[in-house]
Amino acid sequence: DALHYDNADFFFLGENCTIETTNFGTCYFVPEYVMSYTEYEAASEELEKVKKDVLEGVANLIDDFDKELYVHDLIVDKCSYVDKVGGEYSSSYGCLVNGEASCEGYAKAMKYLLDAAEIENYMVYGTTDNDSSDDDGHAWNVVKINSEFYHIDATWNDPVDSKAKNRYSYFNLTDEELSKTHNMDESFPRVCNSTEENYYTKNGIIFDEYNSETSSAIISEFAKQMRLEEDAMSFKMTNKNALEKAENELFEMNGIYHIMLSASALSGKTVVSDGITYAIDDTHMIVIITDF
Repeated sequence: DALHYDNADFFFLGENCTIETTNFGTCYFVPEYVMSYTEYEAASEELEKVKKDVLEGVANLIDDFDKELYVHDLIVDKCSYVDKVGGEYSSSYGCLVNGEASCEGYAKAMKYLLDAAEIENYMVYGTTDNDSSDDDGHAWNVVKINSEFYHIDATWNDPVDSKAKNRYSYFNLTDEELSKTHNMDESFPRVCNSTEENYYTKNGIIFDEYNSETSSAIISEFAKQMRLEEDAMSFKMTNKNALEKAENELFEMNGIYHIMLSASALSGKTVVSDGITYAIDDTHMIVIITDF
């Protein structure tokens, strides 16, 4: 397991590698190869091209958070989740070159590119609330950003569902926050306790209550995403009462139209109001506004 998870470029190895012990106590690692050396060499060159582009992209970024964000967004943009395991689907190559991967492929791609960017990280595995049985597993990453550890799950951040296309719900979470949906294997230490580098905390879009100051911050975030030509934005509340008030004032009392007009004026971009939709992530108390 350690060999597979610590070396995301070893996609020439299959899942059925074994260790055999002789009568004299000598142990041998017996590999399973899923491709020839020539095939691996050609595939490695393709993967290296992706790594080279990423290193050029992060070259002028100073903060590790920004490097992590760059890597994460590239993976989410490049790859589509497929419910298949093994082979290329479970590899960094499948994720970054073929553009199709399972959760293991996403996590190995994160490992591969974060390693290249010299950001300390490791893969973890466990189960999730969506798993049909205890035998169904899930893989993600723990990353060290500015001296603290955080969970990041690129698979669950990939907005497959167009109704709630939010890519940052699982960006730098604590053990406690992640435990609402994920069950990490007991073999891994619980070391993620800080919220400082959480996506919403870092960007100043997490709020204790919904008021005029909250509204102003949401307008700024809305305008920022419009300038970036994104069609989705989100913000987070810290408690259920604040979440319910935000939903009521924005969508029941139509306060969203004031937000949109103000953001449009601030960004200099035109917003299309008739197609806008929203979704609420009750688990993490996140409001997602899309299709503007």
